[in-house]
Amino acid sequence: MSHNQNSSDISPSLNQKNERGPLAIKIAAALERLSAVVTLLQAEAARRYGLSPLQARCLLLLAQLAPQEGTLTHLAHEFGLSKATLSESLKVLEKKQLISRRPMPNDRRCETLVLSSKGKALVLALQNRLDPLLEVLSKRPHKSSLVVWQELLHLIYTLHRVGIITVIRMCFSCMHYEAKSEGHFCRLMNKPLNAEELQLDCPEHQQIPLSSQNKDTPVS
Repeated sequence: MSHNQNSSDISPSLNQKNERGPLAIKIAAALERLSAVVTLLQAEAARRYGLSPLQARCLLLLAQLAPQEGTLTHLAHEFGLSKATLSESLKVLEKKQLISRRPMPNDRRCETLVLSSKGKALVLALQNRLDPLLEVLSKRPHKSSLVVWQELLHLIYTLHRVGIITVIRMCFSCMHYEAKSEGHFCRLMNKPLNAEELQLDCPEHQQIPLSSQNKDTPVS
């Protein structure tokens, strides 16, 4: 290594890291730690019912989606996986009679995946996977939880705006949402929304093209 090189030439990533600030780095590390907890709880719940984590996630996602959205293409896009990779997991779920294929109402040449009654019952069991985390969160002061909720929504929306989170069904990216001076408003329901009513995964979500979305996060 040349003695004439300065520190910025040697370790640009280190300098960039320092410029982002220690608090931002700590928050990112904390989010990573929480993500690991959620992943662990999901894996344990899936294993308990003889599923892989991806198979369990498929069931949980199908429970949230509108019927017309339950296509292989849509699911692959949601998970950021190839159709071939996801297809293997779906075949297992079909074999276990947890899901079935049905023709799309508006185009019978296309198929949509729906939960069977057995699959719906399993989803109810899988939804308890986060109980240990929920127990801790429920003991936090309501005001503090509300602040965290709004900050997380704004963070997710910002990550969507810069292209890191591609699939999103939250209020801020929906054509029915309006940020008014006095707060949040849903045009579909024709009513104001308080922070607790804001949705992260809304079944009625109608995506606004990214170019038409607000560049700034909406009001709190």
